[in-house]
Amino acid sequence: MVQPTFFGHSAMTTKLDRANQVVARRIGEFYKAMNAMDFARCFRMIDPEVRKSPRSVTLNNYVNSLRTFMTKFGKIDVQSIEIAIHSHEKTRLYGEREFAVGQTSWIDEHGEPHVFEERWVKNMRTWFTRSTGLVTPAVAR
Repeated sequence: MVQPTFFGHSAMTTKLDRANQVVARRIGEFYKAMNAMDFARCFRMIDPEVRKSPRSVTLNNYVNSLRTFMTKFGKIDVQSIEIAIHSHEKTRLYGEREFAVGQTSWIDEHGEPHVFEERWVKNMRTWFTRSTGLVTPAVAR
């Protein structure tokens, strides 16, 4: 597992650092499930508030999105996870819940580097992704 790096402070052992490590571990679990093509598990890691509306995401559409992504890029090798938790900046956008923003740097199976910009929210005691699919660039014909 890649050691997370954090925005805006040193990696001292503080409550915030532990929270960042929890989110980073959760993000790592997501990509591990994705690499294992356990797309149903990835779907369950989407914010339950988002999953409530079938207009925002369905299991079938989500699985198709991840399958297309994996066909294009293959397994990903996470290089770093950078996180900033916003525990005192709750907004209506995230239902007044704690949220985190971050970047996951990764390399595809062809050796090309990429970065995911991510949003995660805390629902009860668990962190969930706000991403409802992965965009795969179209191939020029």
